[in-house]
Formats: sequence, structure tokens, C-alpha cells
Amino acid sequence: MQVSNAIARACVAAVLAAIVPTGCGPSTSGPESAAQLSIGQVGQIFHVYQKGQKPPPKGLKDFLPLQRMFPAAVESIKSKEVLVYWGVGISDGPEAASTVLAYHKDVPEKGGEVLMQDGTSKKMTAQEFQAAPKPAGATTEGAAPGKKK
Repeated sequence: MQVSNAIARACVAAVLAAIVPTGCGPSTSGPESAAQLSIGQVGQIFHVYQKGQKPPPKGLKDFLPLQRMFPAAVESIKSKEVLVYWGVGISDGPEAASTVLAYHKDVPEKGGEVLMQDGTSKKMTAQEFQAAPKPAGATTEGAAPGKKK
């Protein structure tokens, strides 16, 4: 009986020795940056908005009903920290993965996080951003909230 207990303890010790070093080391991927998180939330708000089979958003006012679910996304757009190409949305077209949908305001000069029209985000250099296609006819100046037409 004592031999089997000793073997069992040795097995548990061996398993723990194998698991602990791999689970406690420093992370190589690191936490997401604030820019990655805000671009990710902007992508999520597009997905949720378009899930209702609505036409692409024309301005921030179209996202205001979703503000409670995505306060950071709405605030980043409202403060112009993130610029959105209005009048287009998430797409699965052939050019969507290479077409810019939204970006952090510093990207054209410094590079940074960009939301592509297929809903993915990526980090681009300023040169990559300048060369990337933008939605035809779209503008980052959407209809202002509160204005009546």
C-alpha cells in the first residue's frame, strides 16, 4: 500500500513539474494595446449594427443606439481618435481584406491600428496605410449627431 502511495505522489509531482514551468513564464504575446482594443470595438459595433440588415452607417448617429453596448467605440469615434469611412460597412468582397474601413487618427503619419473592410484589424506603417485602398466615394466626415435633415 505504501509503495503505491509513493508512486502516486511521484506521478503527481512529475505532472506538476511538467506543467508549472510552462504556465508561469512571461507571456510573449503581451496584452493588447489601447489602440488594438478600440479598433476591435469599432469592428464589433459595425458587426452588431449590420447584423440588423441595416444599410451601412452614414455617421456616428447611426451607432448612438449601440452606445450602451460599445461606449468606448462610440467615444473614440466621437472624439475623432478613430476615423471611420462612412457609407460603407463590413464586407466579404474580394477587396475587403485590403480596404481600410477605420483607423486611428495618427496612422497616416505614424502608422498604427487599422480596421479593414472585412472586419479584421491589423497594424500598418504610415507607408502601408497611404498605399492601402480606401472605400470609393466614402468620407470620414459623417453626418453630425443631432442635426435634422
